[in-house]
Amino acid sequence: MECASRRFRRPFANLVVLVLVATVLVRAQSHQFDLLEYIRGFDPEDLVTMENLGKLDKKSYRDYLDDRLAGARIGVLRDLFRKGPQFDTGNKLVEEQIALLRAQRAVVVDGLSTGMDLVSLIPLLRLNNYELRVGFDAYLRRRGSASPVKTLAELVATGKYLKRLEPQLQQALKREALDFDPEYLSRLANRRMVQQMLVELMDRGRLDALVYPFKSLPAPLLDAAADGGGSDNPISSITGLPAIVVPAGPMGCRSRLNFLAGLSASRN
Repeated sequence: MECASRRFRRPFANLVVLVLVATVLVRAQSHQFDLLEYIRGFDPEDLVTMENLGKLDKKSYRDYLDDRLAGARIGVLRDLFRKGPQFDTGNKLVEEQIALLRAQRAVVVDGLSTGMDLVSLIPLLRLNNYELRVGFDAYLRRRGSASPVKTLAELVATGKYLKRLEPQLQQALKREALDFDPEYLSRLANRRMVQQMLVELMDRGRLDALVYPFKSLPAPLLDAAADGGGSDNPISSITGLPAIVVPAGPMGCRSRLNFLAGLSASRN
């Protein structure tokens, strides 16, 4: 499934509002750090976290409450600022947040690029349809006898799902063993390539974080046609690099734009 681990290398006290890929609302900033303390470190149920062994800071996240952003080096990844009038409002909101980072005495390194068209590449890096059946079936097995359906195929057979997901579900059901799927293996290799490019970009600039728009358009209505993920920048879940998503500001009456700060877990 398109969901990578989130383990944070350097905490940013005034950036943490939404954590992981689910919405987590807290009453106070101190509660945010309680949550981060709980989820960081090695998790035997999430073997990706093995990459963090030996790289974690022993200091508590609470120790950074008064550190703020002074002196933090934050790069602006311009590759993920989408072009076109429909994205102008979202991009403007993110630019305003970048200005606030400067006001907090962060060192903002602007104009960064990997030299690749990441926006066009993102759809070719997604694994949703490849891993959906395998991941969903494993989830149902862990639910045991209480689950009303045992496989994704059984769920699709009931017809009880959002109909605009029909093409994706049918495509997922056609996937065979991933071990020998050349397109799947190619996508995995390209994800590792993009991950390395971003890490090298951060290393060259001695950066603590990269910032970029996570969501460039308001959320669609339930009865709207699926856009295939054409408005989001899930570079964190694609590369496995840890990230924090926070609101950048309102976009109309239906949605909020997210401002995503990606923190590389591959640096000490």
